[in-house]
Amino acid sequence: MDLTGILRRQEVPNNNFIIISLLALLLTGCALGDFFRAREPYLKSNLPPEQRYQYEEPKAFRLQKVKFTQLPDYSADHPQSLLVGLLSSCNKYQAMDEKAVIGTNALPILARDWQQTCRVLEQSLTKYGRLEQELFEKLFIPYLVVNGKKKTGLFTGYYEAELQASRIKSTVYRYPIYQRPPDLVKDANGKFQPYHNRGQIDNGALEGKGLELFWAKDRLDVFILHIQGSGKLLLDDGSVVRIGYDGNNGYSYRSVARKMISDGLITNEQSDWDGIRGWLERNPDKALNVLAYNQRYVFFKLSTHQLSIVGAQGTPLLAGRSMAVDKNYIPLGSILWVDIKNIPDAGPKRIRRFMLAQDTGNAIKGIIRGDFFWGSGNEALRYAGRMKNEGSYYVLLPIIAVQRFGNIPVLR
Repeated sequence: MDLTGILRRQEVPNNNFIIISLLALLLTGCALGDFFRAREPYLKSNLPPEQRYQYEEPKAFRLQKVKFTQLPDYSADHPQSLLVGLLSSCNKYQAMDEKAVIGTNALPILARDWQQTCRVLEQSLTKYGRLEQELFEKLFIPYLVVNGKKKTGLFTGYYEAELQASRIKSTVYRYPIYQRPPDLVKDANGKFQPYHNRGQIDNGALEGKGLELFWAKDRLDVFILHIQGSGKLLLDDGSVVRIGYDGNNGYSYRSVARKMISDGLITNEQSDWDGIRGWLERNPDKALNVLAYNQRYVFFKLSTHQLSIVGAQGTPLLAGRSMAVDKNYIPLGSILWVDIKNIPDAGPKRIRRFMLAQDTGNAIKGIIRGDFFWGSGNEALRYAGRMKNEGSYYVLLPIIAVQRFGNIPVLR
């Protein structure tokens, strides 16, 4: 496919692009040399026949081609909102081998598809100072993701846990955040073998082994840190440290909320984090036993990304713009248009905007399944903990990749 001429010619470029681009590059960690070096001027798709993939169709996965104007409330957002995240993804793609497959069995996108698309997008930034909507719509094709005959699925929310902590144990900071024990082993498949469970560790199984990375102020904050898998520590010396996942004790996650409902401790309406935490704080003598139902325990290490939280794609997550997906169906890095029922007091009744598929999660499994990243801190937790809503999403595929695909599961 030859898209020569897709980038419009204009006499005078907008010089604001320098400020916008530099800001985006600073936030995403892109190298200035990478961004400003000479680019191929236009997209060219002349891949050999052996790279025209035939996919093995995942059961029930379908795409329904639509026009941009058919995206629900499309005028509510603009591609410019993706600037920081998109440049971060582009920087990632440019470092890959052009033949690397970054898609799925159904959507076998190559790094080259994005590399060439990114070059044109970056040229648009250089020429016009922003992501031009007309150009954007020529580079991508939107598809509604369908699960059999169903067009909606479950969308939950997550956030970056934020804890008050210290490097030194005291009467105030007394709940350990452990690093991975040296005697925790993996099997031949790379899975951690069963180790001490949560109840045993909370009752002192790892005491005296020197495994404490930090000491937290609140036990329940540590518990939710384990569920989130990473977090930001606000230390008592005024510094801020990010920690990330470094393994688990070999047990599967079990939902404390479901157990509490089945035991009659809370109602279904009280099963958000506010309701769970409220009950646990009112019943401190029973809290440890309730939490022990989730035998899974997570270990941590200092994050290599201290300036921002990074998702499975290896790029910084952006509040309200990053989505965790099931990468068996949605390629990481994909642009999405979402249409999700919002939670009360969080803005419009529906969330309709551009987002980026930048993360995954153990519980995020399914064709139409998303986890909405709300950001960091208590305000983000307040929204994330209450989000369990129905919605749909559309995936925007690079047109150069669509033209190369030998077959994709499109509804006629």
